[in-house]
Amino acid sequence: MNIDRLIDRIEKALREEGTTDPVFHALAKEYAKYRTQIDERLEHCVTLIRSGKDFAARELAEQPPDVLTLMEKLSFANDGKWRKSCEEKGLYVGPTWADEHVDLLNGLYDKEITEDSPLFREYRTAARSRDQEKTFKILKMILKANPDHGAAKRHFGQLSVKILEDKVKELTALIAGGREAEFLDLMIDIEDTDWVVQPKGEQWENALAVREGVERRNAKSRLEQILVEIASYRAADDWKGSLALIGEFFNLAQEHSLETELAADDINVYNEYKEWAEELAEDAKSERELEAMISRFKNRLAEMHQGETQGGKTLEVYSEEQNELRKFRQEFQDIGKSLSAEIMMDLQKAETHVKNRILRLHGKTKRMWMAGVFAFVMVAIGAVTGLWWLKGFWDARSAAEAVLEVPNPTQQWEKLAAFLGNYPDYLDDVEVRKHIDQAVDEIFRDAGTNLVSESQDEFLLKTQDKALFPILKKEDVERKRASVVALMCGKILEDMDNDPNFQTRDASRFLELFESAPRSRTDDQGNALPLNEVDYYRFQDNKVVLDKLQEIAAFLARIDDTNDRKSDRFNKLKKEVLTFDAKVLRAWTEFRDSGKPDHGILSQEKYLDELDDETRGFSGSDAIDPNDYREIRDAIRQLKQTWKGYSKEVENKSGSSYDNLLDRADKLLTESRKASSREDKLNYLRQMSGELAKITELNRSSTEQERISSAQDREFKELVQAQKESISALGELGQVEGDLGKAQNLNEYFFALEKLLKNDALEKTKSGLIREVLAHRKKFSNEKGEMRSRLFIEGPVEIWEKVEAGEISLEPEESRSEFDHIMGLLSRPDLRNIWSYKLVECSPQKTGQSGVYMTNRKPMMSLYAYGPIKEEEVAQKFDAQGQPVANPVKTRVQVGEFHWNGKVEGREFVTTVFGGGAKGLAAEDGELTPESAFLQQQIERRLDPNTKSVAGPLMEMLEVVIAEQSISPLLKAYFHREIVELMKKKPASWGVALSNQLLNDYESLLGKVKIRIRPTDWMDKKMNETLEKSLAQFYQEIKKRDYFPEAKFTLGVLESLQKVDFPYIGHVDLQGTNRFRNAEPDLFWGISQSEGTYKLSKGSISSFIPYSPLVGTNPAIGSILAQNYTKSNLSNGKFGGVDDFLPVDFSN
Repeated sequence: MNIDRLIDRIEKALREEGTTDPVFHALAKEYAKYRTQIDERLEHCVTLIRSGKDFAARELAEQPPDVLTLMEKLSFANDGKWRKSCEEKGLYVGPTWADEHVDLLNGLYDKEITEDSPLFREYRTAARSRDQEKTFKILKMILKANPDHGAAKRHFGQLSVKILEDKVKELTALIAGGREAEFLDLMIDIEDTDWVVQPKGEQWENALAVREGVERRNAKSRLEQILVEIASYRAADDWKGSLALIGEFFNLAQEHSLETELAADDINVYNEYKEWAEELAEDAKSERELEAMISRFKNRLAEMHQGETQGGKTLEVYSEEQNELRKFRQEFQDIGKSLSAEIMMDLQKAETHVKNRILRLHGKTKRMWMAGVFAFVMVAIGAVTGLWWLKGFWDARSAAEAVLEVPNPTQQWEKLAAFLGNYPDYLDDVEVRKHIDQAVDEIFRDAGTNLVSESQDEFLLKTQDKALFPILKKEDVERKRASVVALMCGKILEDMDNDPNFQTRDASRFLELFESAPRSRTDDQGNALPLNEVDYYRFQDNKVVLDKLQEIAAFLARIDDTNDRKSDRFNKLKKEVLTFDAKVLRAWTEFRDSGKPDHGILSQEKYLDELDDETRGFSGSDAIDPNDYREIRDAIRQLKQTWKGYSKEVENKSGSSYDNLLDRADKLLTESRKASSREDKLNYLRQMSGELAKITELNRSSTEQERISSAQDREFKELVQAQKESISALGELGQVEGDLGKAQNLNEYFFALEKLLKNDALEKTKSGLIREVLAHRKKFSNEKGEMRSRLFIEGPVEIWEKVEAGEISLEPEESRSEFDHIMGLLSRPDLRNIWSYKLVECSPQKTGQSGVYMTNRKPMMSLYAYGPIKEEEVAQKFDAQGQPVANPVKTRVQVGEFHWNGKVEGREFVTTVFGGGAKGLAAEDGELTPESAFLQQQIERRLDPNTKSVAGPLMEMLEVVIAEQSISPLLKAYFHREIVELMKKKPASWGVALSNQLLNDYESLLGKVKIRIRPTDWMDKKMNETLEKSLAQFYQEIKKRDYFPEAKFTLGVLESLQKVDFPYIGHVDLQGTNRFRNAEPDLFWGISQSEGTYKLSKGSISSFIPYSPLVGTNPAIGSILAQNYTKSNLSNGKFGGVDDFLPVDFSN
């Protein structure tokens, strides 16, 4: 920070009352930095002066910024106030300068300087050598000692104008070259120098505007870095270190007006860190104040003890000491900190001692005064008692009316209970009773109007197991308390539906209140004591409360399902961030070791922004712990800082590479112009072409960070134009294209292209086309099997390396996580034990026989139960006199947990059976659902409980699911998606990319199912009727799949392709026609170009650039596929032919 700006900010901080501690910390850090710099330079100057090197001392002292000028600026008007504020806050403000050292430096300027002095000799030497900068500095020193020296003053003025003009021009050049660091340093140098005429003009104004933009951008980047640094301080619980950073963040954002550009998430994180640090700073401040107070207290006690020893204390002295001790006690209480027992004992002893001394000196007066007070109190009590008897009737009415005047139901209850105790004889009065009844109604109504809060707990505890005799019995109070709890439940449900800011954890905590009864308490004799907390458990006996509690639980269950999915995505995202951060660090390390950048990492800026945006989406989510959210945001910021650092380092190094190539090309152009013979000229120009081609190739294959700068690009174009003009001046030569058609292999073909390119008369169009091809000749390099990885698969190179290493499989050796996941799908809820029932309404119908009935059964609905329902039948076999009943009436009770309106609900069906007939609702025809039978027989049996693993490939399990006709399409789709996503977590272990059918079917399924299917949706037939029909048609079209055979076949083909070579088979002519050495093969590749990107493409789908070589395979791909189809007992072409089988897509 500029020193003038620092002083302005310090003045502002002292002026404004609301300045926070972090701002003081940040300013004190900058202030201390300047004082330390001055102290170091002052020490160095003193050493030079004492060694007799006055000129060197002056030169060092006057280097911008001038030491004495800095010292003068730091001694600003409010410097004393500032240093005192810092001292109170415990802030370091830098070293104190020794007066002796300051006097020594000032003494240099008190010495008379003559024309023969060393300073003038240095001046004349610098002027003769035309070293303007040094001359300017020496003249400045001379004028400080001899301000009236005319010649020095004139020369200083001339140099000041000239040097300033040169420096401003240099600023413009640095701006054009994009050299920001040098530009900022030069701006500081100009502003710290005392010029005769201050800088001005269009170039200077432009430089100021550019600096503002650069500093603003740097400030924004610094803000991101500060948040990362503060996160590390917080992790180390170092609030002191973070305070200066928090203040720096605030100052930067305010100075550059960045408040509106900061992301809301970054502002929230900053505020959270700020509150954390300020709270701990305030605690530390309180501790310091407490220590100071204790020290003052101990010193005062010592003084009191010394006075006691000397004797002669009067009553007035003891009274003053008593007031002082009371003040100490009040201060200890106000500070809100617990004190040691020793301090409190010292205070208590001192108070007791002083009190006893005062009593002893003032004993008689005290006793007389107490007797008078006692007599007065007795008279007053008698008067009040008499008045009470006179006014009792009217007081009762007033007190009844005043019950509701207190602010909350708890206090109203207490006041009502007190009234009943104070005025029991006035309850028959009509007005009194009306007020009391109204109070009871309003107390319980008001108690139920707020959401769960401490005040309601207080009210329910206050009224627990209580009665209001004679107006309310204990059971009456309990009913009214239950109505309060019901209203609380209703408010919870209302807020869950309508309040977007409602926190589900509040509802969860509310339900926990009802889970168990409080532990009973007893006294030492074993007698029961009143409960000290509200017994919410008892309210479950109230049907209204119970129904509402079940509604809340069902609502939370649905939210938990959504939160689980959010949490899974969040955890996956967190893993992505940490993994990518490790990749960036690894790429940076490799770049520093080898100089080779990782273009894949450098091109991921958009991916970083996507990660940033997606993580912000979890802000405020109930599914994510705030600490976890803060961790991932800190990790994102750290990742972006790491990536930017890596990117900047690559950019800087790439810039120097272009400069070296441009310098070599320029030197070759100069040598060609100097050469005497025509052949030598051509030789230099050919070498120059090589350097220019390197620049083109480097720029074309570079990421954004490695691209050529605008200034370098201008120089490059000028060199290309100069080369073309030189070649044109040498004359034309005949073309030599005949060798292209004679080439037998790639080396011969590229050699023929190079030979053709060396001909200086070659047309510019052809020359450019040939250079394009030669620039991409490395694409045909296959020394390490590179072409196989590029042409046979789509996706990361590491995939082909896994293929070659045999690490791609269809079934891993260890599948514990998959076993656990699938078992979880089956058991939460338990889908293996779902039973179907028909609910019927039974009604008895008379038959021809007396007392004999039959039963009519009216179908009502189909039901799904979690497990078979329980049934119990009770018969009344004896009458009231104990005699057996001939045809007893039976009561059949069926109880179970059913899937009812999308949730689990317990239901009870009661049927009365008599004389062969039945009346009531009954669940009949219960049987295990086909879905549960399928899961038991086909899915669960593929899970080995002994080894905790999946028995067999997951693809085969998926084939069984899709082929099964007896289960619901909704359940089928649920397992379809779960199994594929399970395989995609370990794609190399399960070979998920080896089956096109599998991936295509999965994408089609996602297209049909926009919202994730839940495991119980298949039981809600009406709700999901449309989706079920769509999925039924989808699986009807699929019928049966061969995912595993296809994957096994594809893996076999990839293993066969590991030995394939790519021979040269022809080239493309100028018109774009393919010229083959022999017959056209089924599959071949050449160089294609699309939107500036060059790559090897198949001949069946692309057109190639002119002069591209063509390559095929040995052995032919068709024969490899045919052999593998035969080996796998499959019909030829079942899973694709030569045109469409390759490349295998691993991109996802």
